[in-house]
Amino acid sequence: MKTILYYLIMILSFSSCKGQKTLIESKSKDIIVFEFEDSNVKSLKNKKHITSFANDEIYNNNKIIIITQRWKGYGTGHFDKTYSFIKEKDTMNIHCICGQEANRYIQNIRFQKGNYKLHFENDIIIKGSELANKELKKLTFKNAYIRERNSTVIKQVTFKELDFYKISLKDKGAILKKRD
Repeated sequence: MKTILYYLIMILSFSSCKGQKTLIESKSKDIIVFEFEDSNVKSLKNKKHITSFANDEIYNNNKIIIITQRWKGYGTGHFDKTYSFIKEKDTMNIHCICGQEANRYIQNIRFQKGNYKLHFENDIIIKGSELANKELKKLTFKNAYIRERNSTVIKQVTFKELDFYKISLKDKGAILKKRD
């Protein structure tokens, strides 16, 4: 009986969800982090853009929302992208002309009802390790594109190993402007 109890405990400890990492497929996808100043914000799939840019929410702790966004099938150009969020019954849409094949970390967003255009300059690149909390460290990205020694490598990495363009709405050169 002790042997059966021992094996049962071992099986339960190995299958515990708390100790396991979350594996996210990220081939041909950008990872975009939105850090809000407000709590209880959720992302919405924008029906107008759902077929051209499939946004999948992979993490939400009410202030930090992470989505993956599939690349368009051609080029590395800049495209009009829309990100939609909801808080209670209000919706906020953030529009930007953004390139693909680049991860972004957008911080200090104050939730505001309406449509906004994001203007920014991509000068600062930071590592995910500068952002990672205990929950984010559990995120592992399968088939992620990583730049190493002037080339691109596809491999499995953790959140802290990813590079992000940092866009802070408190810094000069980054603003949210109300759209008509």
